[in-house]
Amino acid sequence: MKNIVMRHTINTSVDNFWKLFVDAEYNRKIFLEDLRYASWRVLEQKDGADSYVQRVEMQPPMDAPGPIKKLMGDSFKLTEEGTLDKKSGLYRFKAIPSTMADKISVTGTIRVEAAGANSCTRITEIALEAKVFGLGGMIESSGAKSTEDGYAAYATALNKRLSQT
Repeated sequence: MKNIVMRHTINTSVDNFWKLFVDAEYNRKIFLEDLRYASWRVLEQKDGADSYVQRVEMQPPMDAPGPIKKLMGDSFKLTEEGTLDKKSGLYRFKAIPSTMADKISVTGTIRVEAAGANSCTRITEIALEAKVFGLGGMIESSGAKSTEDGYAAYATALNKRLSQT
């Protein structure tokens, strides 16, 4: 199992971060235009008094070793199911792969801490486990690297968009 902890500075307030985080159109543009995902779409959104629930399907760019690309297939997608607890400011999620969902587990949390007048730190913790004989370690290492790269790229794209407003 790979445990990943990432910290990224986002140039906005905590409240505005969460406002943008749940903005489907804003995120669609980031994922499709800036990050070049093949697809990104909201399957479900529920905005309640105490929580925000979403399911998002995405097809990220596949930068993985040959054996993993072959195993996952050309149309590999992830479905993220997450809940934001509005009181605690904690987003819990799981990402379900379109292939080998019974053998690959990705779960995590996102929280945000104020880091100044108009800045915050997004802290993401992810546990990634692949129970695939002979390839589990490679899948976990490759998945961890692409996850870290993806979250860093998202932070960069978000900050660039924020600087243009």
